[in-house]
Amino acid sequence: MSISKPATVRPKSKYRFFQWVIDYIVPAILPLLLTIVPTLYHYSNNAQMLTLESLYRMLALNTVIAIVVYLICLIFTRFRPFPAAIGAAIFLIFFNIYGILYKFLLHRDVFRLEHYTILPLMLIVAFYGPSSSPG
Repeated sequence: MSISKPATVRPKSKYRFFQWVIDYIVPAILPLLLTIVPTLYHYSNNAQMLTLESLYRMLALNTVIAIVVYLICLIFTRFRPFPAAIGAAIFLIFFNIYGILYKFLLHRDVFRLEHYTILPLMLIVAFYGPSSSPG
């Protein structure tokens, strides 16, 4: 009985880029979708008042914000892509909800509401949420 060598294994250097894309770019789809979908939704509600140029500007701005937040979360999670994507998603949800929450609380008129009172609270919750997630 002779022990034969296992089947040849593909060299890693040839496929390293594709593995990097799968590891880091695919999880970034979540933060990107969380910025693109609300932009398209709000544009569809206000299409008669807006132009396509304004849609392109907002899509570009929100895409840049999503990428920057994802990269910052990658640094804070020590380059673990899935926790970084989840942390960026939590932050972007609070980023997109801020205006809606502000208008809601302003119309309720339960307490005096200013941007300088609610913005620090929202930032604390937005930063604390990803840091307390398991992983």
